[in-house]
Formats: sequence, structure tokens, C-alpha cells
Amino acid sequence: MPPFLSPLALRLKENLLPLMDSKNLLGFSGGVDSTALFFLLVECEIPFDIAIVHYHTRKEADDELSHAQHLAKIYNKHCFISHAPHFSQNFESQARAFRFSFFDEIIQTHKYTTLLLAHQLNDCFEWLLMQLTRGSGLSNLLGFESARKGYTIVRPLESISKDKVYAYCKERGLKYFEDSSNADLAFKRNAFRVRFANELVREYGRGIAKSLEYLKQDKQRLNTLSVKQLRLECLAELTQDSKDCICSQGGVIFKLESAFACESVEMEQNRLLQGCDKIAKLCGYVLSLAQRKEILKSGFCCKIHYLMVTHSESALFVAVDIFDMYKNVTIPPMTRDFKTFCQKSKIPPRLRKLLFAELCLLESHQKADDEKNPNLSKNKEKQADFKQFMKKISHFFAI
Repeated sequence: MPPFLSPLALRLKENLLPLMDSKNLLGFSGGVDSTALFFLLVECEIPFDIAIVHYHTRKEADDELSHAQHLAKIYNKHCFISHAPHFSQNFESQARAFRFSFFDEIIQTHKYTTLLLAHQLNDCFEWLLMQLTRGSGLSNLLGFESARKGYTIVRPLESISKDKVYAYCKERGLKYFEDSSNADLAFKRNAFRVRFANELVREYGRGIAKSLEYLKQDKQRLNTLSVKQLRLECLAELTQDSKDCICSQGGVIFKLESAFACESVEMEQNRLLQGCDKIAKLCGYVLSLAQRKEILKSGFCCKIHYLMVTHSESALFVAVDIFDMYKNVTIPPMTRDFKTFCQKSKIPPRLRKLLFAELCLLESHQKADDEKNPNLSKNKEKQADFKQFMKKISHFFAI
């Protein structure tokens, strides 16, 4: 640890030290927040590499990318780069899904354990204010997730105000870029930032930071639902190859146990709705108040955006409808044997097409392998894999 740390680094030192033993990836943009976090990590000698997405929406983005590569070279960091496709609608939602799909891929391939993001106090508070005006519950009020499959998400600056982040960069003479679109008040989030969040944080920042921390602790205590996942490997591969991919969770069925004997029906519904919120965020989507109402009104059996919500007698399921998202996915009609299997296993009808598609793809892959290498022992192994997947389905949907 360097002998002299800046006041901000000293304040964050205790929270940053656990990252010494992690393999960390920093989501970098070249803006003031990610620039400050970059140099705070360097100052505290925390190991990390960086990842940046080029959305090709602004001319300045080319300079930001070059600057990221320059910093990475100077400080001996690996710089991962991804070029996003053009998003014709729902830019913020699709850009977020693309960004996290990119992070997921890097982390899985290179075995990172922690994703570092540069959200600061103003970001967290303006999100909360926006959600308050939409009639959101606790899960959406806080919004930012703290973990994804296989890694933890850490936001070291979440209790630090934007003004302090600017002051740190100014004191150090650090170069950063300002996104010109952040000044456009036509964007709702920018309007909340300028008209409400910034002034309130300047006046009451310390209390706001404490309140957000207490709410986060309450959310962790309340969010006790365990989410099980059935990963459909062949469908996941198919969706990953698609240029139209807007969800990093394609090929996954999520299961929430719904039997809470000691709770009222209303309490059970609220907790299951919270589970739907959690899964939607994993898929890069935030449920609105109207959508939450629709889920309750339908008895947890509806289609929201590209998410299918359905249930059996004892569990709630949420899955990505890849047949809606990806028009090139076609499968033959379900066989009678498969329909009988689904009935015996009490698999909800909405999910059967997904499972049958996985089985069809698995079978086609096996046939292709058999034609390339007609080895008897390998054929038997493939048949065993097929049976193993059928067992996995039975276990997943078991009461």
C-alpha cells in the first residue's frame, strides 16, 4: 500500500482491501466516475483489468476508446473492447443487456470473480427517486444488483457524491470525458438528476447514503427466495450466436419455490413478485408498476416483454421466450411421448416448447457428432447425455 493516499482513497481503503485477493474487472467508460475509480484502484494497489463498450452513437466515443487503451497500456492492464450493434428502440435497456452479456463472457472466459462498476451516490439516489414516482417496491427502488451467475458486483463509490468524484479528478489533474447526452433534459433520468437528485445530495448526502445502505440491508434480509436455474445449453449457444441478442440469459428457466405455509396469500404474492423483479433484472429488464400489476392480475401466468411467467402447483417459473426474440428458431411439432412426459412431470404448458427445442437441438448435435465419428462408445456416451438431461428436467420440475 502506498505511504500517502488521497483523502478519498483513505475513506475507501477499508472497502477496497478485500479486492486485493480477487480477480477484478472494471467496467470502464472514460467518464469522470470510471476514471476516478480507475485511479483509486491504482492508488490502493488493487489488481484489475478494464472492459469498455463502443456504442457508436457519439463522435467522442472514438477518443474515449483510444484513451482507455492508452491508460491500460500505461498501467499494464488488459483492455477488453466490444462494439455494440445499432439499437433501433429501447436503447437504454438493450445497451445494458448487451453490456452485461459482454461482461459475462469476459468473466467466464478469463475467470474473473468480481465486476467493479463506478456508480456513485447521485446515480443510486436519482434511480430511487425515479422509481418512487413509478410506484415501485423495495427491489426496484434500489435497483442495482450485487451479484450475477458466477461473480460478485461491487460499487466502491456508491456512498460517494458526484461532487467529490469531480473534486478527486480535479485535484489529481485526471483526464476524463463528458457525455454530451447527459445534459439533455428530454431524458427523464437527466431531468431527475438536474432538478432533484444533485441538489438534495449536496445538502443531505451523508443521510441519504446511510438511508440507502439501511434499505440495502433490509432488502438482503427480505430477499430470501432461492432461485434455481435450468440451463438449456443448446439454446444458449444458439442465442449467443444471434446478432439480435438482447438478453444474456437466453436458454435459462428460473424456478422459485412458492410454498410458504406460515405466510398469508398476500405475503406470498409479494415475495413471488419480488422474485420476478430479481429474475427480470438478471435478464436486463426492469418491471414497471403496470407490468407488476399485470403479473398479479394474471395469477402469475402471463407474458411480459420477452419474459414468460407461469407456475405449477408448487413453484413459479420465469423463462426467456427465445421464439419471440429470435425469429430464426424453428422446431418440429412436439411428439406424443414428450407431451406425456410433460404431463407426468407437471411441466407448465408455456415451458414445453422451450424444453422440446432443447431436446431437438441436443439430438441434432448428437447426430452430427455420430456422422463425423461413428464410434460405438461415444454414441453410448451421447445417449447417456440425452438421458441425463431428461433426468435433470424431471428433478427441476419435481414437487
